[in-house]
Amino acid sequence: MIEEFTIEKLAFTKQDEEKFLEYLKSKRAKEILAMLNVYDGSKSLEENIESIKKYVCKTLSGEFIGKTALDNFLNSMDYYIENDDFKRFYGDEYIPDGFIDYNISLRTKKVIKGGHTLPIVILGPDKKEYFVKEAQGPIRDLSGIKHATEAKYNPTIASAIFEFLGEEAAKYTPGCKKPPYYYIYSENFLKPNQKSYTLLDEEFMKGSLNVNDKNDIKYNTIMKAIEETIRKNYGEEFTEEQMNAIIDKLKLQYATQITLKKLIFDVDRNLGNISVVITENEEGKVEDINISPAYDFDLSFLVGEELEHKEEIKRSYAQNKTDDKNIATDLKSVMQEFKFLVPGYQEKMNRLVDKFSGNYLDQIFDMACKISGVELFGEKRIKDKFGGFIMRRVALFKEACKGEQSKTKEI
Repeated sequence: MIEEFTIEKLAFTKQDEEKFLEYLKSKRAKEILAMLNVYDGSKSLEENIESIKKYVCKTLSGEFIGKTALDNFLNSMDYYIENDDFKRFYGDEYIPDGFIDYNISLRTKKVIKGGHTLPIVILGPDKKEYFVKEAQGPIRDLSGIKHATEAKYNPTIASAIFEFLGEEAAKYTPGCKKPPYYYIYSENFLKPNQKSYTLLDEEFMKGSLNVNDKNDIKYNTIMKAIEETIRKNYGEEFTEEQMNAIIDKLKLQYATQITLKKLIFDVDRNLGNISVVITENEEGKVEDINISPAYDFDLSFLVGEELEHKEEIKRSYAQNKTDDKNIATDLKSVMQEFKFLVPGYQEKMNRLVDKFSGNYLDQIFDMACKISGVELFGEKRIKDKFGGFIMRRVALFKEACKGEQSKTKEI
């Protein structure tokens, strides 16, 4: 465990201490260390040097043992002082150009609650927070899955589809420590005046999801729980008219996000992958409530499709269901369910489906390149790998929307 590492287990040389002292005389370096909660201007040089040593030993040494942790810290600090974007790989035989170099990253002491995969929180050279987790793949739960090696690309392409449709989602960039240890970076989308709570957060939900298995329940149950929670926690802060408008908005945001995740065949839908974001004004009063931008897309596209048909594997992942007698999980059934549960849903889907026209595939992959800074997403082999899948799913989406449009006209 990280807590077991002590300063005594890593020998710091006089040269190391001189380097730390150099940082403590640099305005930019002190700013970086302060953001990591390592530097305190009210303390002496000696105390701050000890703080740096503890950071290297306790915060970094869990991953980078001994001298490697120190070397990575020094290399990262030197790089951050001179740059405002992550160091990226170029010209490496095994790592695609543009992938972030995980070895040149400064980890914070922050711990995030939520989903079953807890992210590492990295301070970027641009002074922003990034959530970083190991990419799903052959060495992370997907051993034996044919398309496992493509899992590291899924989050970025998913982000691009959401952005193409004008829907909010976390923006993902792949990184690497060394093959086959790949990582996924995403900038923290929360503003300073916002708080987020996942639907697994009992302190927030306060028992609204009163079921035995919170990873395998019906969509209407989840929406009822969101409504109950919001009314219980914030009912006194809004008029009834305002509260009803907020609830309708949350239901539409939730249903839209679930539909688009279903479109890309996302199969990891545990409740830690959905959050409610509370926005406060300067006085601390709740100003707005929204479903968070979509996130956590690893198990989607061809990986999700493959997992869906592997009984021994898919039991490990959540499968929220519709409320019809067949408890269906396919895209068409889910859309049919939301049509009757969510005001404005059908109209919203009709607007989204209309965007899938012309050269929409090229636009999606161009967005993936722009989001990540990785030109690989514009290469033919990636377009071929993902393009056919996306077209098949879009065809299903169009068919579902067309069917509902016809029913509406008949009525």
